[in-house]
Amino acid sequence: MDLQKFLAAPTDKMSSREIAQLTGKEHQHVLRDCDKLNENYIKLDLSTIGQTSYKDSANRDQRKFLLTKMQTMDLMTGYNIELRESSQRF
Repeated sequence: MDLQKFLAAPTDKMSSREIAQLTGKEHQHVLRDCDKLNENYIKLDLSTIGQTSYKDSANRDQRKFLLTKMQTMDLMTGYNIELRESSQRF
């Protein structure tokens, strides 16, 4: 899914797999970044990114995250999360 379409669409989640595809990153790196983002969310007492799974081509369960629009923007912009969250969430 295109990021602009995602932000305008009524859907409210984007998967870490979609983000990997959009950014050209390996999914394992996006997973790592989501884990780090969740650490910051916990420190700030915010909702963490939801985790689920999918079946890979070998029919094995693999993890993925489902991010809200705000979480997607936090991940993709690379902002300082503490500063951004303290100034924009009320």
